[in-house]
Amino acid sequence: VDGKEGGNGRGILTCSAIGKDEQSGVPKQILAGGGHSGLLMENGDLHLWGWNQNGQLGRQTQSAETTTIEKKIPKLDRIQVEKAALGFSHTLVIEKTSGFLYGFGDNERGQISDDGGCATASMTGLGLNVDEPTLIFPKTTFVDVAAGLFHSAAVTSDGALVTFGCNRFGQTLINKEEQRQHNDNLATVRPFYLPDGARFVSVAFGRRH
Repeated sequence: VDGKEGGNGRGILTCSAIGKDEQSGVPKQILAGGGHSGLLMENGDLHLWGWNQNGQLGRQTQSAETTTIEKKIPKLDRIQVEKAALGFSHTLVIEKTSGFLYGFGDNERGQISDDGGCATASMTGLGLNVDEPTLIFPKTTFVDVAAGLFHSAAVTSDGALVTFGCNRFGQTLINKEEQRQHNDNLATVRPFYLPDGARFVSVAFGRRH
């Protein structure tokens, strides 16, 4: 895609060829975030380009990266991806072989942390911006993932739903009373199970729901 309109000032719509060789695989999914874009390949390679001031591309760049037709987009380093989701300024991926969940990018509201909702960097132990994939919930495996404006969700392998990040509008399943006790910043993230043994199989997000 060589985009000329639609907010391409950050290189969001400008994408070089990934490379047609035996190693590149077949395209599986196209992804769009607030200011960054992605292409997931069947072999697990994830190519990300566009806005990167929060580290949401999973690598360090000189500035808000503009990718031209002459420049090949690098793949995400060290992780083969089964599923991915792009929020406004953060990225979540499920590793292909392990099912582990990783996040990177903007963490100001705890959207790539397992410590709760609207968490500050000092509370989570992570920085405001995380520019490389960071493991979330290290003892849990996942089958689906979603990213909203400043909140995140994932479905565990045993069919539970986990939500974290900003809960200002009730968009995450964080206990309100517990959140008030922590000054609306930090609350424990707990898996939510459907009644009668039913299982979640997928999850989707809007801007604030």
